[in-house]
Amino acid sequence: MADKKEKKPKKSNFKKKLDISAVGIVDNIVYSKTDAWAYYKLTNRAFDFLTAEGQASLMQRITLAFNNIANDRNDSIELHLICTSVPVDIDSWAQQIEMISEDWNRAPGYSQYMNSVVRFLKDESYTQKMIYLGVHLGKRGALDMDNLNIFNAGWEAALETAKEWFNRVLDTPDEEITESEEKEFRRKSDDYFRSLSGGILAAKKATAEELLLLIKRQLYPWMPAPYLEVEHGERIGPGDIAIETGSVIEKNYRYLKINQMIGEHEAVGYRATLSMTKFPRIMDYPGRIPYFYMIQKMGLPFTTFARMELHPAKKMQAELEKKKKEQRDELENLAGGMDSLDSQISGIPANVREALEDSQMLGDMLNEDKSAWVEGSYFIVVETPTLEHLKTFITDIKDQYTEWDININWTAGDQVPLFLSQMPGDKRRMTSFDQTTNLAMIAASGFNFSSDVGDPLMSQEKEHN
Repeated sequence: MADKKEKKPKKSNFKKKLDISAVGIVDNIVYSKTDAWAYYKLTNRAFDFLTAEGQASLMQRITLAFNNIANDRNDSIELHLICTSVPVDIDSWAQQIEMISEDWNRAPGYSQYMNSVVRFLKDESYTQKMIYLGVHLGKRGALDMDNLNIFNAGWEAALETAKEWFNRVLDTPDEEITESEEKEFRRKSDDYFRSLSGGILAAKKATAEELLLLIKRQLYPWMPAPYLEVEHGERIGPGDIAIETGSVIEKNYRYLKINQMIGEHEAVGYRATLSMTKFPRIMDYPGRIPYFYMIQKMGLPFTTFARMELHPAKKMQAELEKKKKEQRDELENLAGGMDSLDSQISGIPANVREALEDSQMLGDMLNEDKSAWVEGSYFIVVETPTLEHLKTFITDIKDQYTEWDININWTAGDQVPLFLSQMPGDKRRMTSFDQTTNLAMIAASGFNFSSDVGDPLMSQEKEHN
């Protein structure tokens, strides 16, 4: 009897290498093989104790700040918003108190009291809300049109740009970041920084280690994520990223199960990304709780993020005219397929009538307001120590958001792309649930609302000054 061929065992899903886009980080710029992103840390703003007029004013100022980013630009701008929570550095706070009170006449029980306070704060696991805004700087290897314009850069700079681009046009960008592209993207990053650093957003440039930590902490759901293995500095390469992103990930249709070794102990965490798939046609603000801030109001330290594009009003007007033409053709076809009796009984179908009303509303808004518009998807990341906890939290979140007429979807088969899309330097991997709204949608999310209390940490202030 012939021997049966031995079947090769199937490779386990979680042993495949995770397709992390980032291949390098220089200061606040994250490079993938094809793109460059600049990241900025935004300032939290108090919200809860403001009057209704104060809350409305806050939203208007945030809307204007984002509109300033898109001002005088003909092209759309891609943005990446991350709202996350990080553990408060209790040890740094204790050292700060020691330094401040060094010359004081401390009471005899001071040391015992401080030790008790530190233990209490660590047991409570207090966190601090952090907001990062990523701005897409462009494609690596693309021609810099600003430097090619002789009126902006002059003849010599324009010729030099054209020559340099021609020399590298056949080269494919890779993990190596050239001096010329670093200089080009730094200039673009500084341009955006000037717009973001002043006013209500009060942005500071994120550091390279901070961005690497953002990537690393995703791999430690509901776990005490350790700090970076080594001091990488402000220039981080693919080897540094590989050192910090080791993990064992089990991919399931609706969630990811991640195993990590923390010291001598094995830890397991679960995570799932939820998508916001429907918003009310009219957002009553400040009458309703902002949709990102709602997670914080529920007492949940979960990360929220968004992948968006800012479109100039001119582009939206062109899209609206195109849509009106399509609707006109649809109505003509509909009229041709209905006799007079049908039209009298049923009239225009409800979905067609609603689309026409939306187009009319959009046209009125574009005529009244020339601000940019935003198209994007919005997500909530749920992290828990067990699968049962994951299901319970997701049910509670869906119920809470349903009360505010916002649909939350726990989709299947796309958890890995959504996991990667959250990472700095990645891209819009999912566009199925994109919403197109006016710019106030970003401000109404409450992404930077946080009524912070307590002592500011001087170590954090020095780090970003």
